[in-house]
Amino acid sequence: LIEAEVSWELLRYLFSQPEMREYINICVEITVKLAEAIKVLKLSGLKAIPILREIEDLEEKADEVKSILTRKVLSQAGKFDLLSILQVKEMLYLLDNLCDSAEDSSDKILLIIAKGYS
Repeated sequence: LIEAEVSWELLRYLFSQPEMREYINICVEITVKLAEAIKVLKLSGLKAIPILREIEDLEEKADEVKSILTRKVLSQAGKFDLLSILQVKEMLYLLDNLCDSAEDSSDKILLIIAKGYS
C-alpha cells in the first residue's frame, strides 16, 4: 500500500484544505508541548499539569480535524483511484497516531506526578 505512487493531484487537494494546515500545526504543537511537559516535570511536577491538560485538548482537536479531513478525502473517491484515497487516509491516521502517542505519554507523566515521583 505504501509503495504505490500516490496521486499528486489528491495531495494538492488535501494540502489546499485549511484543515490540513491546522492538523499539521496541531501535530507539531502537541509534540512541542510534550517536550515542554517533560522539561517542566524535572523542575516541578505540579507545574506540568496545565501543559498536560493542553496536550489532552490538542489531541481531542486533532481527532475532530482528522475526521473532517477524512470525510473530505473520501468525498473525492469518484475523482481519484481507490488506492490513492486509501494511502492519503492512512497518512492522516499515522499523523493521528503521533497525537495519540503524545496524549498517552502525557497520561503517563500525570501518573508519575500522582505517584509523587517528581
